Amino acid sequence: MPRNSGMGYYPGSIGGITPTKIIPPAQMTDQQAYIVQQFQSQVYIQDQMDVQDEPIYDTVSFITGQTMNVTTASAFTSVGDGAPQFLTATFNKTLANTNMTSNGKLIAPEAQAVFQHRIAFNENIDPRDFLSITGANVAAQLATQPTGFAYVFKMGTKEYQTGPLIDYAAGGGIYFTGTASGQSFLTNGVPCANCAESLSVNVVIENEETFKANLVGNAYVVLGANGITMKFQLMGLHARPIR
Repeated sequence: MPRNSGMGYYPGSIGGITPTKIIPPAQMTDQQAYIVQQFQSQVYIQDQMDVQDEPIYDTVSFITGQTMNVTTASAFTSVGDGAPQFLTATFNKTLANTNMTSNGKLIAPEAQAVFQHRIAFNENIDPRDFLSITGANVAAQLATQPTGFAYVFKMGTKEYQTGPLIDYAAGGGIYFTGTASGQSFLTNGVPCANCAESLSVNVVIENEETFKANLVGNAYVVLGANGITMKFQLMGLHARPIR
């Protein structure tokens, strides 16, 4: 089962690897102690595990006329060789779209301590689409079903993060004020390093633990000519074996 920072993690090993050299807490550097604290590990594996501050990310895209729903708006589940960028695309995702290689899980013995959930949109998104999927399009709700999606992140079968889509600021992108003929520059939050909300309690994705993110809400058909592209990012510490 997944662990959060309030529970023990990797007792005696990290990601199923039995350590060959253990560093006692008293001999740890400040950085090593920080890493152990975030993963709630009882040991630190010297010269076996490499931990970097980098995200796990995936991209979900829709073209005009495609339908967004809880099934199609699912991240971290369509990756690897042959995974399309768009639902009907013939071209595959690149490293710019995702850094996952296995559907819905990290390859053993990788793990991720998640500090932030971020969702970035394509800046040329049609305002009607942006306002509808974030639930801000009140005019549309007067005549149709309520618009807007909630973001739900699961590990295994348990929800570890649930909230309105607009809450998960990307911390990047174009910040635009004023008018531009025929264009829109809309982002989820202000582009700055500290503008994405950090979790008060981080969670850890263990190796080979299944996880996914879905947008939950009434089905929505994309209107804008530029479509909708969303980059889902799990910001935090990425642990993997030294190669």
